[in-house]
Amino acid sequence: MTLAPVTVEDTIEKQITVVADRLGNQPRSARRYFDAAAMADPLARNVRAEAVVKAAGSISRSVIG
Repeated sequence: MTLAPVTVEDTIEKQITVVADRLGNQPRSARRYFDAAAMADPLARNVRAEAVVKAAGSISRSVIG
C-alpha cells in the first residue's frame, strides 16, 4: 500500500476538523497547533517502508518455505 503525503495530509486535516467540531472549537484555531504537511511526510514514509518490509517477508517465506 502506497500513500502520498498529500493524501495523509488531507486525512489529518479532516480529523482535526472532526475533533475540533466535537469539542466545540473552531477548526481554524485547532490547525494552528498542528502542521498537517509536516506530520504527513513521515507517516507516508512509514507506511511505504512497512509495505516494503511486508513484501520482503512474504518473498522470503515463499523462497524458504
